[in-house]
Amino acid sequence: MVIRRLTALFLVFIMIFSFTGCVGNGVITKASEIKIIMPTDVNKKYHTSNENTVKSLIKSGLYELYLDESNFAIALKDTSGTLWYALPSTGDKDAAMLVIEVTDGKTTYILNSQDNSVAFGKAKFEAFENGINFNYVFQEKEKEPTFKIPVSLALTLEDGKFDATVDTSTIRAPKGYQVSKISIMPYFGAVTSAKEGDYIVIPDGCGALINLVEAEDSTYVLDTYGADFAVKDSNEHPSIFGMFGIKNGANAFAGIITEGDALSKIHAKTLKHGPHIAYASFDITPNANFRDKFVLADETFEGKIGVTYKFISGSATTYSGLAFLTSEQFIRAGLLSTRLVSSETELPLNITLIGCMNKAFGNTIAYTTFENAENIVSVLKAKGINSINLKYDGALGGGLRQRSIGSVGFAGKLGNKKEFESLKNYHIGQDFDLYVTLNMISSTSHGRTATGTISNSVEIKFPNELQEYIVTKTFDFKGLTAKDLPRNVVSFMNKMNKYDVPGYCIEDAGKVIFSDLSNGFTDRQTFSKDIFTQAIALSTNKNLMVTNGNLYALKNANIISELPITTSYQESEAYERIPFVQMVLHGTVEYTSDYLNLAKDYDTLLLRLIEYGALPAFKFTFVDYVPKGAESSILYYGNYTAIALDAYNTFNLALGDLRSAKMTNHYKIQEGLFCTEYNNETYIYVNYTDSDIMYRNLTIKAKSYLRVN
Repeated sequence: MVIRRLTALFLVFIMIFSFTGCVGNGVITKASEIKIIMPTDVNKKYHTSNENTVKSLIKSGLYELYLDESNFAIALKDTSGTLWYALPSTGDKDAAMLVIEVTDGKTTYILNSQDNSVAFGKAKFEAFENGINFNYVFQEKEKEPTFKIPVSLALTLEDGKFDATVDTSTIRAPKGYQVSKISIMPYFGAVTSAKEGDYIVIPDGCGALINLVEAEDSTYVLDTYGADFAVKDSNEHPSIFGMFGIKNGANAFAGIITEGDALSKIHAKTLKHGPHIAYASFDITPNANFRDKFVLADETFEGKIGVTYKFISGSATTYSGLAFLTSEQFIRAGLLSTRLVSSETELPLNITLIGCMNKAFGNTIAYTTFENAENIVSVLKAKGINSINLKYDGALGGGLRQRSIGSVGFAGKLGNKKEFESLKNYHIGQDFDLYVTLNMISSTSHGRTATGTISNSVEIKFPNELQEYIVTKTFDFKGLTAKDLPRNVVSFMNKMNKYDVPGYCIEDAGKVIFSDLSNGFTDRQTFSKDIFTQAIALSTNKNLMVTNGNLYALKNANIISELPITTSYQESEAYERIPFVQMVLHGTVEYTSDYLNLAKDYDTLLLRLIEYGALPAFKFTFVDYVPKGAESSILYYGNYTAIALDAYNTFNLALGDLRSAKMTNHYKIQEGLFCTEYNNETYIYVNYTDSDIMYRNLTIKAKSYLRVN
């Protein structure tokens, strides 16, 4: 990895002349002083596709790539004969093959390939066996430009997929400037005139379908793997993987991030009268608007970023079809396992136990000891629950506010080695799974901390769902130095060898990832690969669970804890929640979602979990602590043993033999009635309304579900 740094002279210049401050290794500039410069002399011909001027360039099977030499635009013909244009036929001043943002810390230039390269005669192309290279020179004006920045876009058509890639290591910005963001073919496949059934799919939480007929002027942006806490302090719109999909008439495609996924954002933009677009951008230099300041790192990623486009048509043109394409690509890339979930045992009840909680600073209380945990599980077994996954939170030093993985072991207040051995052996004897929760990349104390742009450390705030018990809105952690991760994991594994823990649950790294400007800079893409490697090391001869489910940590995962079942953007007539993420994962890795005993509406959540193919989960403590003003504890296991048994039996009846099945379809039949289909011809109908519903000679009772084989 080649690293480029802004010179000290430039930093001084920024501080003096732009009223900026240098914090850590980054540059902070007031947002009010940032000027945005975009092209003003726009010629529509450079932004419009013309079917009369495109010419066939490359054929691969039934696919064909076309080029318009007048404006360097492409079109892709799929197996149905449909042409997907990179620029809309109706034209749009922002439509381009490539968009880059260039900044010097004071001014941001938003440049596009059409106005800032092709129109100036600064673009060339060269065809090769399976594709074409576009070589652009970007400049902010035609004559006497302040800078010239070469960027190349490679398009490859091979094996039924269409790849668009930029190698950022070849980009050479002049001294004092950085390329902060690149957007690849943002108007590819734009829907210019929406028809009934046209939509965009994005992986917002569980997944969102944007109905283009109902769409108003709206913009949606998702951070793949969540926000970069080196430049932000909140995580408003995360996604556990990077993809987008567009359906236009009887045809659709999935755009799947295959290179630079940890740097990517997913965009969807709708206009009441079109065009509607979805695409990926890549923050190759960490940057953000933070508390009315523009935040820019002084380091830039140098590697490949790219999107793979895969197409479907006819009866397969559903969002389940797009989910299949996405899952297939992730498996091919080695990010998801090729194995199927085992259906040999009963569907498991998932229990999270809280070991040590910190009610106040320096006051750590054991809420569930090793002995307590064994008692809880044995009580549930005696009730008739024959399959359990136990996730043990707060079991390591520091409890829920865990210390650094490099120096931590079991919390002493939970018990001794003999008591843990008893808990472990009970699980082994009952064929139950036991997972000890750990934070890999963050800590409340100990360990070298990562450096961000907004402070001398990377600050991470995890939402606290237990505010009644711990009076704080968030659990505050510091990111650990990325380069220490392998050493920290080895140290942890060596310390825990004597316990022979059956499984681990990766907590923090399944939710967040960050850039680290210390020790020579580690970008998020490199860090995600390191986490991938260490997750495999942790799971060698052990079971693995991942909380939330960021894709880079999933390869060896048996189960995901707390997979989202909502969207971060508000639902509306045009923005509908769908189980798209679940359709990608189901059958390959199991997952839980929200905890049933923490739900505001237990019955609705239970139905949602059945609709989305999730496993039932509860979060318990052994100590019956009742918060002030509450009638009872929502965490005390003794209040929920009968309810847990009922949930276990309900889910086994509904989903027990579907654990390895693939979701093949999901759709809304009418308001409040949904259907999920599986590849073994099983249909799960869920009725959220207060009345029984008749559908195809079936009666789906109010607030209930019906399984049909």
